[in-house]
Amino acid sequence: MSEDTPSQRVLVGVNSSDPSLSLKAQGLLPADLFKCHPHLPWVEKARQVGPCMMHLPLNLGDQELESRHDWGLYRDLLIETETPYVNAHMEAQVSVFPSEDWGEIRSLWLKNADIIRCHLSDWPLILENVVWRAEGGRWAKPIVDTSCLSRFLEDADAGLLLDTAHAVITCDSLKVPPEEWIGDLPLQRVKELHVTGVQMHEERLRDSMPMGPYDWQVAEWLFRQIRTGRAAKPWLAALEYGGFGPIFEWRSDPEILLRDLTRLRGLAESVEAPQA
Repeated sequence: MSEDTPSQRVLVGVNSSDPSLSLKAQGLLPADLFKCHPHLPWVEKARQVGPCMMHLPLNLGDQELESRHDWGLYRDLLIETETPYVNAHMEAQVSVFPSEDWGEIRSLWLKNADIIRCHLSDWPLILENVVWRAEGGRWAKPIVDTSCLSRFLEDADAGLLLDTAHAVITCDSLKVPPEEWIGDLPLQRVKELHVTGVQMHEERLRDSMPMGPYDWQVAEWLFRQIRTGRAAKPWLAALEYGGFGPIFEWRSDPEILLRDLTRLRGLAESVEAPQA
């Protein structure tokens, strides 16, 4: 698959959901692509309405990565949707790494990056930052150490899939501003952006929520870094609001979709605007 070209505009994506598909069918959706999980009924439902891209559930911290996934299916879907990258998540659970040793995590991550490239060699690899919470103790802390992540992206020669909501939740636990934490990542490796709101729900911060003032503050700061050249221009900025199934259906309001997508498209288009 070909790499992105700098002259291309930043595309806008959105999670596939019944409301987003309905808005697209009415010609009202200010998005270019549906972002899809590789569940075939959902993919086919979205593809009947408009173009799609794939977001795969691959985790670098998975000890059973190779046997857990249908690599042939993923390959077919990536080809059929013309998705330019294969993605994976930079996660590591304490249950797998009880000592939270970065060397052990790095070793498995490198092994799994090689497995992904072996099965899906036609696509450049991009890696996503994930949520780390201080409470609960589920995730190993090195996965949000920006020096570890930066070195790993270089060692693995991988692009960065930057998720702003994951950064906001993580930084609430780390007690640092998201802009500071994101700024310590290798922003010249950015290939794709995921943007969505963060709100308290059932006594904890949740993502895939409506965008609020703080979420826009972080997103606007990031797009300033892109406009000034400090961060690379992504091929896609996807709004991760809405979706199929009980986890997402209750947060798939069409009015919120229109409001947040319209503003995100404005940010995406600002990358192309002449600089003063």
